[in-house]
Amino acid sequence: MGFMHHLGAGAYTTALATTSGGMAIATPNLAFATVGRTLMLQTGVMLSSPSDIDALVKGLEELIRDLDETKKSVKTADTAVDDEHWKKMGREEHDAVVKEYCEQIDRSKACITDLSRALGGVATMSAVGAGACLALSCIFLGFAVAKRSALLFGPAAAAAGEAVATMLLARLRIAAANIFKNNARAWGSAAGIVGFAGFIISQIMSSDFNEVTPTNQDKTPDFEQAVIKNLPQETSSSSRLPSSLSAGI
Repeated sequence: MGFMHHLGAGAYTTALATTSGGMAIATPNLAFATVGRTLMLQTGVMLSSPSDIDALVKGLEELIRDLDETKKSVKTADTAVDDEHWKKMGREEHDAVVKEYCEQIDRSKACITDLSRALGGVATMSAVGAGACLALSCIFLGFAVAKRSALLFGPAAAAAGEAVATMLLARLRIAAANIFKNNARAWGSAAGIVGFAGFIISQIMSSDFNEVTPTNQDKTPDFEQAVIKNLPQETSSSSRLPSSLSAGI
């Protein structure tokens, strides 16, 4: 299975080429053409890249680690501030902001974790589907080669080969339909999970933090304008130009 993950979409394209080759070898034959088109259609619908999905999962796992580090840094950023300095600052307001920020990180982390798990399942399904499509295409090619080879042994062998190939193709078509149906159901469920998780993450990432209001208005410091001696202070008339300059304009 690790090989299929590494191969990526190449397994699906190889399956398509193998099926196409089997159809060419068996031509003209209606049964082979019908089953071959069915296999190619199902392979095309399932075509995906397990390796690319795995890379996305690894990126999400790295993002989760970054969120953990960010949360740790935020919670320990105020350790250097001693109690004496906290008396001059809003400790309660600071703690409220840190708490809210960490809660946002936890919600984001939970959604990203769910998304990562869902995508991990999608990657596994993609790899399993690639292996199944490749195996079915090889079996199909083998049937086509056997049918063509039977022509070398006379009309009786050719007729027997035709009958056996038709029976085996019917079984192959049923097996392919079952595999496709199971994968389609799983793909649909995974797509729903990924879509929902992506929506939740986008909502969390786009939401702004609520404005923090001091919990005790009585303790809110009363800021006053600082006045430095011997410096000119702004008055209501300070914005006017001196009369000497006004006359020259």
